[in-house]
This record gives sequence, structure tokens and C-alpha cells, in this order.
Amino acid sequence: MNKFILGEKLKEEINGRRIKAALFHSFNFDPDFFENYLLPLFLPDIPFGDNKIQNTILWKKYQNELPPVTVYCDFHAKAQKGIHLDYTVRTVDVPKIKGVKPCFHPKHTAILLDDDSLLFFVGSNNLTEAGWCSNLEGVNFFKLKSGEYFPREFKDQIRNFNRGIRSQYYNELSPADDLIEKFFAKIGYTNEVDFKLLNSKDFREENNMSHFGSFLSNLCLEGNDGIPFKKIEIVSPYYSSGISMFETLIQTTNCSDISCSIPFENSDFVALEETLFDIANELGINWKGIKGMNETKGHRFNHSKIYQFLG
Repeated sequence: MNKFILGEKLKEEINGRRIKAALFHSFNFDPDFFENYLLPLFLPDIPFGDNKIQNTILWKKYQNELPPVTVYCDFHAKAQKGIHLDYTVRTVDVPKIKGVKPCFHPKHTAILLDDDSLLFFVGSNNLTEAGWCSNLEGVNFFKLKSGEYFPREFKDQIRNFNRGIRSQYYNELSPADDLIEKFFAKIGYTNEVDFKLLNSKDFREENNMSHFGSFLSNLCLEGNDGIPFKKIEIVSPYYSSGISMFETLIQTTNCSDISCSIPFENSDFVALEETLFDIANELGINWKGIKGMNETKGHRFNHSKIYQFLG
């Protein structure tokens, strides 16, 4: 596991190459942050800085050099700020299911470069200053390129997820969607990778796990031959308000050593009802703090979502 500042990692991987298109999925979306911190990374030769007024002046001159960019975000979580540049924002308002209002919650960053490689980040970070600059986040990074690293099933799952969102909420491709769709049409497949995908039921392919319970059952049967797991560690900023998820985890995995991170909302405030905290502990859940969180000045919010299973 490597530590890095997400924006610096993206800048390092772009490495001065031209960006052909960019696609983002996020729950929260802060246009002010996006236009003053992330988008300037796409034009590294322009002297953008920390001064918003100066950046605004520069964007008026150079905004035509911005490649096609599309952002999908939750309709109710987009900041009430204006869009000042020529990129596409598509809000997603997920309809209620049995009276419950779900949210659009994926966090993906897909950057298509001029050498026809795709930088793909998938993790816990929203398109906000906290998500990219200050929170503790968990992010996986992949670099796909036809003929070099291009496992067919893996890249198809990403493509199909993108298609599923568009087909359900929008009827046409945005310019960025179109360019990235053409990237996925390439055929230089490489060796497959062993992976399991927990996907939304709205965008799943046949035989994929569509919710936590079915994913967990499949993991136990196929990943551990039905044998009880030796140890489970979970890092999360939030937990369900009821006990059923903890019960499902314990009963399905049959594991007697399960640790969960304490969800500190602030340095002295735990974002969990004390009764639920105690009941989970009585069931066998070990609550633990995250090592090193107090080494930084002030409170650093843990927003990462990490599940580790030892078979």
C-alpha cells in the first residue's frame, strides 16, 4: 500500500502528456474546487496558482484548450455554485426504492491520454477539496492500454458500468464519453486478472454480485472454499444505523476475529450511536482506532473504505 497525494499522483502519471478526454463519477461535486485545482492539471504549461481571480483571468484566455470533460454526480450533492468553464456536468437523481432515497455514489476518475492509454482511479474520494487534499482516502489506480495491459473482462466491466449510467439517465454520449467509449472498443487484449466486482444492481452484468450480502456469500464460497475466515479488518467512515449488517458479516464469514475502525467524525466525536457501538462489540466486533491519524495537526477525517479478509 503506497501513500500519495492524489492530485500529485495524477500529475505524475499524466507526465506532461496531452489529455484527450476526462470522465468523472462522484457523489459530491464542488465546481469551484474542480476548476481551480483539478482542471489546471490538464494544462500544465499555463501558470495557474492559488489565486482564484488570477485563475479566472487565465481561464478566459485558455479555456478553449480544455479537452472534453464530463462529470456525473448526485443531483442532491452538487454544490450550489456556477459552472464557469465549457465542460459537461450530468447530475443523476436516483429514484426511490421502496420509499428509500438512494444516492449516486461511485467515485471514478478516467483520464484518456494522447498515447491512447487510460488512467483509471477508483476509490472513496469525491470531487471536493477534502476528497483530494485533506481526507484519508483509499484509492486503486490502474493504467489500461491496448496490447500492454488490457484484460478484456476487466475493461469491459468499466465500459459497461459507464454505458449503464448513460442508458438509464441520459440518451446520448457526451464528447468525453464518446472518446472513452472508442478507447474501450480496442481489441489488444492481454491476460485476464482475477477479480470480483461488487456492482450496483442497476448496472450489473449477468452473474455479478449486486449487493453486499450476495457479494459476501460468493467471496466466502469461491474465495475461501466455505471455510471460516481467520481475520477480517474493515476501515470505514460510516456504518449502518442498524445491527443487521454486522450480523450478516459475522454469520456469513463465520469469522471470530473481526475489527472495525472507529468512525471519528471529529477528534472527540464518534459518528455512531453508543448503543449500536456496544451491541456490535457484544457480538464480537473489535473497535479500533486508525494508527497514525493523530500524527497530523488537527483532525484528519478518514473517508476510506477498505475491507481486508484473511483466508
